[in-house]
Amino acid sequence: MQGSVIGPQLYIVMKIDLKPLSSDNILVKYADDIILLVPENSTVDIATKLCHTQAWAVANKLCVNTKKTKEMVLRQPRARSHYMPPLLDDMERVASAKF
Repeated sequence: MQGSVIGPQLYIVMKIDLKPLSSDNILVKYADDIILLVPENSTVDIATKLCHTQAWAVANKLCVNTKKTKEMVLRQPRARSHYMPPLLDDMERVASAKF
């Protein structure tokens, strides 16, 4: 599919059924990128959400490129305390990202 003329259109059709596990989450789909925003007080942890996305990819004969996948923790600058979730396997945690 990658590199073909109809590849982008096929991907758009395929990603329609990818939904977040929790209503607290926001799933942003743009071109061939997916951004998952998970609040700290979410009912499902980020590792479970990542497994859900990877299972969706496998079911659609796609794969998640973990070398390009980044994790970024956002918090209020003047927060008195902040919780840092455990690192995800094979995932780089970054302080900034460009979309």
